[in-house]
Amino acid sequence: MDEKKRVQFIDMVKGITILCVALYHIIAPGMFWRFFAGIIGSLFFCFFFFSGYFYSPGKKTLTESILSRAKSLLVPFFSYSLTFWIIGSIILIIQGAETIVDALCCLRNFYAGSIWNRVIQDQFGWEYHSLGRNYPFLADFWFLPALFLASIVFIVIVEKISKTIISQFISMAVLLFISGALSYFSINLPYNLQMIPFWAALVLLGYTCKLLKVFDRLKGMAAWILGALAAVISISVIVSLGYGTNLFRGIFDEPVVWVMIFLFINGFISIWGVSMVSKQIEDIGVNVSKIAFLGSHSIYLYMYHVFIAWLICSFTGFSMRYDPETMTVSTLEKSILLSLASVAISILISVLAADKGKDIKVKRIFMADWEA
Repeated sequence: MDEKKRVQFIDMVKGITILCVALYHIIAPGMFWRFFAGIIGSLFFCFFFFSGYFYSPGKKTLTESILSRAKSLLVPFFSYSLTFWIIGSIILIIQGAETIVDALCCLRNFYAGSIWNRVIQDQFGWEYHSLGRNYPFLADFWFLPALFLASIVFIVIVEKISKTIISQFISMAVLLFISGALSYFSINLPYNLQMIPFWAALVLLGYTCKLLKVFDRLKGMAAWILGALAAVISISVIVSLGYGTNLFRGIFDEPVVWVMIFLFINGFISIWGVSMVSKQIEDIGVNVSKIAFLGSHSIYLYMYHVFIAWLICSFTGFSMRYDPETMTVSTLEKSILLSLASVAISILISVLAADKGKDIKVKRIFMADWEA
């Protein structure tokens, strides 16, 4: 999408979400962690939702649409993860925390099992090695292949099956039923394939909401009040219930179908609410270009922030994640400083990488857009 044609209030929602993702990944457990976890639990679905919201059917063939998604999602997935793995492996090997064999096994396991899934590794009897311990930043790349696989299902449905609003709602119900059945019977598939129908339903929901013009039906005070209420209530509810965000990656210890349905409904309510408030803020003339800029280039912040935090930890001796039972005030202060430092550096990198005035080779290799 051309930068001049971007919908700024939607970029603002993505910018808010991606900042909370960065803080959630690296802040110490406790009140702050729970707060950001609640926001993510309500808003993280926006990346799937808006992927469908901006889809225009019929402009490309089915093959062209899939290849376009592969270019915008899988190319960054492999290029970022491989680059960061090389840098991380060199540092760990120099520090004596990793051997070359362990590093290669980590890479093999990561790409074979992909988005933090142990099923395929267990089938081959592979050791998990240090994936998730010495290489925590790799685990957070799960989102890109998940969105790609969900997009394929969505594109096939929109182009070949569902041509009306009613049929799209039926398709969403079928997709949720499939994910619910897999969840109910605790069926875990390689590459977290059991979650793809759930993610595809979210993408389809975004596309359907575009057709229904859900962000254009309220204006003025009604949009302010209802939007704010929807956002506050949905985020507050999920914070109070404390559902695990493992459901975002796959089902580990939460094979509860109604939790999945709750997250689907709650996610839509919060996305709609925050979007409505953001739209009103933009309409009254508030300059939201900075936060919208982060949203429009959220892939930079998403891919860089955990790796940068890991680099800071490697050279300072801090831990990225703390045990809440042993956490002290000093570790909380360190964690907050670490979080702010890594977020600040990540933002700086995202700004430099997206500098339109320079033809940066890194940009040509890594550039991607959630709506591509």
